[in-house]
Amino acid sequence: MKTRFATIILLVVLVVLVGCTNLINQKTTTTSTDTTDHNGQTTITKKEDFLSLYKEWTSRLETIANKTNNNYSDWINGKIDTEQFTINNQQIYNEIKQLKNESDLKTDFNLVESDKQKVNFEAVTNAYIKACKDLNDFFYFVPHLSDDEIKSKYEELIKDKYNSDVSELKELLKM
Repeated sequence: MKTRFATIILLVVLVVLVGCTNLINQKTTTTSTDTTDHNGQTTITKKEDFLSLYKEWTSRLETIANKTNNNYSDWINGKIDTEQFTINNQQIYNEIKQLKNESDLKTDFNLVESDKQKVNFEAVTNAYIKACKDLNDFFYFVPHLSDDEIKSKYEELIKDKYNSDVSELKELLKM
């Protein structure tokens, strides 16, 4: 009888200890500065992480723009036809779609107001959104345009708007 009672007490103590350990681990996880929830959404709370992430996204955006420029150059120089140009653009569009998914849907920024001001949060996010939109709009319009209209859209959206918006973004990020 004494052995059963001691065993039950020991089990209760073990359960309480395991429960406390789990509670402590949960508190540690939720108070870390950058967390990922069960849906894969990352929450950024430090200004350094904000800047680092936007610099990475801007570099990836520039890579996509370079691919777009190379594809356009190949098309203009007759290396590929309009159909291949459109197919290539669709493949490039999938890259920006993935990037936008990461930046729009999978990342949440929860910076304190003073940090937002220090990193110029609104200006950076707006410039990034505009640069993404410029590329995205170009990819959207291309399949529906004639060759001359494609040239015009390229000049308008890539050469003028995108280049201006990404320059502003890089200046804000001190890249």
